[in-house]
Amino acid sequence: MTQVTNTTVVQLSAQSTKSSQSSRSSITNVPALSKSNACSGTSLSPNLTMFSFNHEVIHNYTAAHDTLDLVIIGAGQAGLALGARMKEMKSAMSMLILDRHAQVGDSWRSRYDSLQLYTPRKYSQLPGLPLSGDPEGFPNKDEMADYMKRYADHYELPIVGNCGVTSVQLMNQNHTTSTHNLQPQQEPLHELSAQLQTALPCIVGKFHLMIHGFDKPLCCKQLVLAHGAFSAPFIPEWAHHINPSIVQIHSNSYLRPDQLPTGSVLVVGGGNSGAQIAVELSRTHQVSFSVRSPIRHLPLRTLGRSTFEWMDTLGFLHAPTDSWRARFLRKQGDPLFGYELKEALGAGNIQLMRAAEAWDNASSSVVFADSSTMSPTSIIWATGFKQDNDWLQLPNLCNSQSQIQYRGHHTQIPGLFVIGMPWQQARSSALICGAGRDAAKLAVDILANK
Repeated sequence: MTQVTNTTVVQLSAQSTKSSQSSRSSITNVPALSKSNACSGTSLSPNLTMFSFNHEVIHNYTAAHDTLDLVIIGAGQAGLALGARMKEMKSAMSMLILDRHAQVGDSWRSRYDSLQLYTPRKYSQLPGLPLSGDPEGFPNKDEMADYMKRYADHYELPIVGNCGVTSVQLMNQNHTTSTHNLQPQQEPLHELSAQLQTALPCIVGKFHLMIHGFDKPLCCKQLVLAHGAFSAPFIPEWAHHINPSIVQIHSNSYLRPDQLPTGSVLVVGGGNSGAQIAVELSRTHQVSFSVRSPIRHLPLRTLGRSTFEWMDTLGFLHAPTDSWRARFLRKQGDPLFGYELKEALGAGNIQLMRAAEAWDNASSSVVFADSSTMSPTSIIWATGFKQDNDWLQLPNLCNSQSQIQYRGHHTQIPGLFVIGMPWQQARSSALICGAGRDAAKLAVDILANK
């Protein structure tokens, strides 16, 4: 499996199989951190709630708080919703949110230019602040990016951007690092973490976070992983064998059609992003769309109401994970919303292909499940993401596939929580419209655990 970093066009190589740990998702959000004392010698605008990472920010904050009550890693929808909920509950806990992006919303800004959500605005917003515009309309990626930034400002969530967490360790009561029972596939301790055990005095605290560019651990009593399940782009291993003259790019790095040379394009992956990209490219290129299972189309609106409103009314949108509705939905699989792809296929503008399964060097072509072949000029891998959790050096957290094990928001480690994962509490747990619901539940557990 291959991880592709955020470059415009990626030619796969052995060096592209692992992203740098220094780019780990992390944002810093500290209600107890005032704008005036965030970092000495730095001028901050009164309405600026996000701080760029530097040594002074972390040093001054750790000087005031040897051990934080709560750290949230990730300032996406889940992290923001939880931070806002903690403030609404007027918790006196010291809190910090960490994120690798320069500012809130950058994960949306980096997506392809034509991205439009298939959820109406009224289902694309977080609690406490409406998304501007027609509530029945569909927002684009720039609207969502600006909304996330506005949400952080609205709740005055002090956030440190450009802050990469390179490792997380569990510190025992006797001030020793607990690394027993780590999964075999996990890497040795990060260099800075190793220094923590030998050269640096252990600060009293449960979780020790090493931050890229900072030589001391950030310590906290409770930790929430809000970095999501979609941290590392996935590309099948056999893609390494594809002729290097063929341009390959993951959908996470796709921006617009002019990134690709003239010629045929193969879009691999039957999700909504892949479908939107395939339709857009069909206006400028010859496009084939490879899917693993039959496509199920759903309209954006039915009988004058949005499909999501119907799902909400009928109890499917927020169906609890262990309910019969949830079992029914998971058996059905995710649909494609809207009929743009269906119309393009019907008009012959896109050719539908079976699952892409291998590369044949002899014919220099991609081989599909029905043994048909194709020699494209470019390939868009809309094949989704996988978890990248090697930096979480915590006992009994991940299974043999390096996936975090959790039930609801709880992991096997007391004080370590997860939010924003698919089907965590309900169908909507990984959706914007479900972030607030899950955050409300988790906030109660955090306060009860302090």
